[in-house]
Amino acid sequence: MQPQVARGIADTPTARNMAKAPNRARRQGGRGWSYNLTSWLGLVPFLLFCLLFEILPAIIIIQGSFTDDTTGKPTLDNYRHMLSQASNLHAFQNSIAISFYWGASSGDSRPMASTIYVQAGCAIY
Repeated sequence: MQPQVARGIADTPTARNMAKAPNRARRQGGRGWSYNLTSWLGLVPFLLFCLLFEILPAIIIIQGSFTDDTTGKPTLDNYRHMLSQASNLHAFQNSIAISFYWGASSGDSRPMASTIYVQAGCAIY
């Protein structure tokens, strides 16, 4: 046995309701979903900002990190020098440990903050 569903007057199919059904699928406001070139012009300042202040500096820094300062030739000596210093290795180890601990705590800041305070010798109340 199928369940009975209450139907109102608006739910009854009539010729007038059937003719208007395809029109309900259109977007309200009279404008369609098609975009033209002028609708994308508002995005230009944002893209220009990203290019000038994020993408271009990142490319320059990455390219400069693989070139020798004196000869301009490609090299990995910059990375060898950086990874040979104990302070840089310690900073990487701390960063990776914090990342793993943060991921294990599911983003809850309280365990992370309490661990930092305890290791620094501060009292937590």
